[in-house]
Amino acid sequence: MDRPAGHDVEITDIEAAVVKGTFEWNLVKVHTDAGVTGIGEAYRGGGVPELVEYTNRFLVGENPLDVERLFRYIVQEMSGHGGTTGKVVTAASGIEIALWDAAGKLLDVPVYQLLGSRYRDRVRIYCDCHAGEAYSVDEGGFTEYGDAARHQ
Repeated sequence: MDRPAGHDVEITDIEAAVVKGTFEWNLVKVHTDAGVTGIGEAYRGGGVPELVEYTNRFLVGENPLDVERLFRYIVQEMSGHGGTTGKVVTAASGIEIALWDAAGKLLDVPVYQLLGSRYRDRVRIYCDCHAGEAYSVDEGGFTEYGDAARHQ
């Protein structure tokens, strides 16, 4: 595919991490040779990090700007790992979000511009990090995490 100068970027690594709260959050990081990384979140569940890491076999060297093509490619290449539903799509979705994040950074535009347009000017925040006691109610108010979220 021909690209404008400066847009020949390659994926160098895809990694997964699990943040444990009351359930496991699967996070995805896509690294590029341009020094830009994209972050995504895949739905909870075991086995997702292993599937994310498996995609290095066929995504390293691909251009992260080809988000929609790569999403389809991931599902196609991993169809033998559980079909085209469930954990495969969960892993693919986390990678897709990370690819959109990387694309926005590489092109220096907000991701909403890449997806069509801005929908609203303000977003209400729901602080729910399942942090256990650190997110408990103390005398009618939230402790440090809740207070920090409320003041943002």
